[in-house]
Amino acid sequence: MRGKKGFTLIELMVVIGIIGIIAAASAPNIVRALPKYRLQRAARDLTSRIRLARSLAIKTKSGVTVQIDPVRHRYRINNKWYPPSDDETANALAAYYGSGISFGRGDYGSGDPVTFPKDRIRFNNKGICPSLGTVYLCNSNGSVNKVAISRAGRIHLTKWFGGRKWE
Repeated sequence: MRGKKGFTLIELMVVIGIIGIIAAASAPNIVRALPKYRLQRAARDLTSRIRLARSLAIKTKSGVTVQIDPVRHRYRINNKWYPPSDDETANALAAYYGSGISFGRGDYGSGDPVTFPKDRIRFNNKGICPSLGTVYLCNSNGSVNKVAISRAGRIHLTKWFGGRKWE
């Protein structure tokens, strides 16, 4: 059998066994990190869409409103709901991003998850938001992300993973 190249069945079984051990050891870390990544994705999407609404207000030279629905955990811009859902969905954020994501303050404390009047973020034709406010999103681990909007229209995303300060 000289001159034949390749791997024996035993060599392949050993390599597959090693890969299996590594995968089994890393699986708990991946599962623990999922709620954090889901929360970050939902918060980034919300922030991006609020920025898009502000840009649209400036571009069209007309007011644009972002309506937050904290009961069904969704928001509407120009009569389109995000994340996509119907009126029967109890928690649109959890249905779209994964379980545990919702509007809320998690471990940060109690209070309304949306501090804008009537749960509406309104940008005028110059991209200015007449009222200050914040939207809080949380996950099942109690981590919180907040999207804060200044009167000048500045949109800022920060994270709370416990401790004493926002990052």
